[in-house]
Amino acid sequence: MSLRGIFRTVIELVAFCLWLNAGAQSIAVTEVNFNSDSTTTSGDWFELYNYGSTTISLANWVFKDDNNQHQFVFPATVQLAPGARLVVVNDSQKFKNRHPFISNYIGTFNFGLGNDGDQVRLYDAQGNQMVFFEYADSLPWHPAADGSGRTLELRSVALNPNDPNSWFVGCMFGSPGMPFTPCSEQIIFSEINYNPNPLLNAGEWVEVYNRGPTYVNLSTWSFKDSKESNAFYLPQNLQLPPQGRVVLVGDTTLFDAQHPGTPNRYGNFNFNLSNDGELIRLFDFTGTLRFSMVYNDAGDWPKGPDGGSYTLEFSDTTWNVNNPKAWFQGCPGGSPGYAYDPDCITAIPNPSSSSTLMQLLPNGVLDVSIPAGEHLLLRLIRTDGAVLHSRLLTTGQHQIPILHLSSGIYFIQASGSAGMQTIKLMR
Repeated sequence: MSLRGIFRTVIELVAFCLWLNAGAQSIAVTEVNFNSDSTTTSGDWFELYNYGSTTISLANWVFKDDNNQHQFVFPATVQLAPGARLVVVNDSQKFKNRHPFISNYIGTFNFGLGNDGDQVRLYDAQGNQMVFFEYADSLPWHPAADGSGRTLELRSVALNPNDPNSWFVGCMFGSPGMPFTPCSEQIIFSEINYNPNPLLNAGEWVEVYNRGPTYVNLSTWSFKDSKESNAFYLPQNLQLPPQGRVVLVGDTTLFDAQHPGTPNRYGNFNFNLSNDGELIRLFDFTGTLRFSMVYNDAGDWPKGPDGGSYTLEFSDTTWNVNNPKAWFQGCPGGSPGYAYDPDCITAIPNPSSSSTLMQLLPNGVLDVSIPAGEHLLLRLIRTDGAVLHSRLLTTGQHQIPILHLSSGIYFIQASGSAGMQTIKLMR
């Protein structure tokens, strides 16, 4: 182990011992907002929680960060009842502006929590250390809590708060003064194609989904990655209905070749989504952040979307989008603009054509019907995205035997001027 690694290990052991020593009273830091998004800032704050059965007097307790000169003394009247939470804020006005219905807060401390890491230390009136917690803004701490409008939430008071695995990324703007509940943001990202396979290259794209019960006006909303200068603006008069979807596309030419006739697709955004994962965001017409998440290609994140021709699909709209287990490997090429079909069977007709492109007959023959004046490209695709065979078909009726295929799962995709259809074949 390097000297730096040994030094870091010693620091972690010291932090763990300090946490054990500070556990005499049943009080914990359960949420931290250390680096707000600039358009939605609520200042720096942290949440205290009394998980015990008796009231804790916080009279004349002292909060310090990693600088002993930075001190905030609690008022002599502060009591924390069993099960109660208290938010300690460094800017009461900013906090109130963002969270007007939260009243269980105190402040202000006249120093901030460090954007690149800091400590939260609490001492009782006799100078005994009661809470010790140290965080950072670099891996393995989650980047989605660093300047993207989200907070760090403690998984359980039984866990060591100095371990980054004890924390998860909360909802947009946090849940100060309240226990965590599933996130309820109405507009979310629901599918991501960030590293397309050249064999099914539709370019990069993201799907935006309205999971709420009301229309949302997306007029001139902007889509950004981690760079402020990388921005794509949605068109005027764009209303997204409940359960509606729009697709934001990096290259409409590539996209339309793979997904002709996709409704509500808009492009081109002139920046690339990172193949290694990054922050992506949505801002409303006033420039205010409305949604953010960080996807990745490492750890528990699905592997197929990373160059394997699949997409990231959001599995359950009640889950936290920054949890990799909330995402799964979608269909080859994805299902932009449509709900996920577990059979990966999609039929996306061209608005000018109502024709059924192909169907599997009981005798093991693929029947393909192409209207007059139209054509399509027929491809046989393996589950890893490899194209095993392709054929250009023109107007007429075509019957293609498929019983010669080896056992396995395949996708047959027809795309062209007549529309696009994909069917899953199991042999």
